Amino acid sequence: MLRISYIEIYNERIRDLLSDIASDLPIYENKDGVAQVEGLKEVVVTEKAEVEELLKQAQVKYGGNATRCSIMNLVDLAGSENAAAAGTQGLRQKEGANINRSLLALSKVVSSLADNQKFIPYRDSKLTRILKPSLGGNSKTAIICCVAPFSVAETSSTLKKITLAQLATPCPCTL
Repeated sequence: MLRISYIEIYNERIRDLLSDIASDLPIYENKDGVAQVEGLKEVVVTEKAEVEELLKQAQVKYGGNATRCSIMNLVDLAGSENAAAAGTQGLRQKEGANINRSLLALSKVVSSLADNQKFIPYRDSKLTRILKPSLGGNSKTAIICCVAPFSVAETSSTLKKITLAQLATPCPCTL
């Protein structure tokens, strides 16, 4: 059995891209301490064509895949935003700040895992709460990063973070 759900976390708001209801879905922790999205639609599929159709439907609304044994998260993280360099203002500047806040929270979690800290700050962001089982559990993580030769500082920062992610022993990473 394969269950598909598809969410977008944008400006710290969670939206179910398989549902017709556009609202910010709340997060709660189940009895095992794993963050769950309340009201998240899950669709059972049995054929590849069904998955492709669901992904097409969700992509139209865009602005995992789970079984009892495993979870697969495909996460497309936004790039870090430098408001001054990007020349953003108003709403775009606020979006950039939210992106940076989520990326900082993710960096803190990865750093804490790499340093074998007892406390891992998963609750600092909705992103890290959702990704907790994939980051600090018995999981395998593959990271693909996009770098650009014209953005030396950002590329260097990205590569340092990826190197740190490899050191996070509870988070075995493949690059």
